[in-house]
Amino acid sequence: MTALAALWNDNDRQRIRGRWQELQMRFLDDPHLVAGEAERLVQEAVSALSASLDARRSQLHQQRAARGLDTENLRASLRDYREFLDRILSL
Repeated sequence: MTALAALWNDNDRQRIRGRWQELQMRFLDDPHLVAGEAERLVQEAVSALSASLDARRSQLHQQRAARGLDTENLRASLRDYREFLDRILSL
């Protein structure tokens, strides 16, 4: 999971983009309604991303626990945490 895109489920990404495009097309018909729907869409996207980040964090924790306390295993865990943190900071 080295690609930043791996933080998103492909179906979620496509669904959110599709809904955004649909909102843009409807804006002129009802700007007030569409702005509210856009706010909800952003909330959903943030929630989905947050859940994905938390799931990856949990996975890293489980991997570290399973690897044991050997220095090389800890080094591998540290590398995985660094890569994950770099991905978070590049958002």
